[in-house]
Order: sequence, then C-alpha cells, then structure tokens
Amino acid sequence: MTQRDHILNQVMEMFIAQGIKSVRMDDIARQLSVSKRTLYEMFGDKEELLYQCIVKFMQDHEKESKQRFENVGNYLEMMLVGLKDMSDNAAITNRMRENMSKFYPKVYEKLINEFESKSLQDMRHWIELCIQQGWFMESINIDLSLAILYNTANNMLAQRSIWLPEETYRKEDILVYAIITYLRGMATPAGMEVIRDFCLREMNNKPYNMAL
Repeated sequence: MTQRDHILNQVMEMFIAQGIKSVRMDDIARQLSVSKRTLYEMFGDKEELLYQCIVKFMQDHEKESKQRFENVGNYLEMMLVGLKDMSDNAAITNRMRENMSKFYPKVYEKLINEFESKSLQDMRHWIELCIQQGWFMESINIDLSLAILYNTANNMLAQRSIWLPEETYRKEDILVYAIITYLRGMATPAGMEVIRDFCLREMNNKPYNMAL
C-alpha cells in the first residue's frame, strides 16, 4: 500500500468516527505522524483530501462487492445483497452526506455529479441482466422502474425527518420494505421465489421479516 493510500484510509476512518468538520489538518498530521506540509503537498487542502478519501472509499467498496459477487450467477440475489448493504451502512452514509452538504457543499456537489450517472448505469445494467436471466418480466418499463427505485432510495435517505408508523421503525426499514415490494411487482414467479428465499434468510432483520 502506498503512503497516499494509507493516509486516505486512515483519514476516512477519522472522518467516519469523529465527523468531517471536527477533523482538522492538525489532527490528521498528529495522528498519522506526518507533517502538515506533506499533507498540503499531497492533497492541496482539506476539501481535496476529503474528496479523495470519499472516492477511494467508494472504489474500494466497489472492488469488495465485485469480489463477493464474482461467483454469483443470480443477479437478483446480487441486487438484494446490495440493498442490504445499503441499509446496513445507511447511518454512516447519511451522517457523512449531511456533513458534506452542510459544511463542504462544493465537494458534495462534485461527488453527486460524478457518481450519480454511474449509479444509474449500474442499476440499469442489473435490471437488464435480471430480465435476461428470467427474474424480472420482459414487459416492465426499465426507465420508469429505474426512476422509481433510484428516487425512492435517494430521496428517503436524504430526508432528515420522515413520518413513521411507530417509533420502532427506522426509515431504512421503510426503504427496504418499499424496494422489495416494488421488486416483487417486477418479478416473474421464479424471481418471486428468489426474493422470498432471501427474505427468509434475513428474517432476524425487521424489514425482511415484514416483507415475507
């Protein structure tokens, strides 16, 4: 691992644990035992360091996902695992998103502009593969389905406060339930079985239990 990658990994851990605004360049230099001059020479300023940390974090996560899925031939199963990952990491993701949008809006907008298109392309590709494999009906409108799934996830996670039927529910629970319900509407009988089997395996997690 290069010094640059080591710094990005360590600083990202600091951002997650302490909050982006709370971490100063002085804190980073002291904790990583590097000079501030080195940090500024490598990254320019804190905003660029933050941007590079997020990019590397997302690239590493994508690599891990590809390694986990490379032997899985069922793309609907992959979608459901990705949904679970998103739900499990939602608290950290939301806190980071709120920090960036409030205190570092330029970095936030740059990341949104760069990664939104790729996220939509990836989701479209998965839907198309699920149709090819017989998990989703060929008659579904991919554009509308993509818009519903993407906007539901994005808008619900971005909302600081949403109405919940009981205090015991999290907005992540509602999101998982909503997406699984919509995927069922897209699914063939074979796809319905994949969704049901996945939910049964995750019965200890409330949203999957609710979706059975």
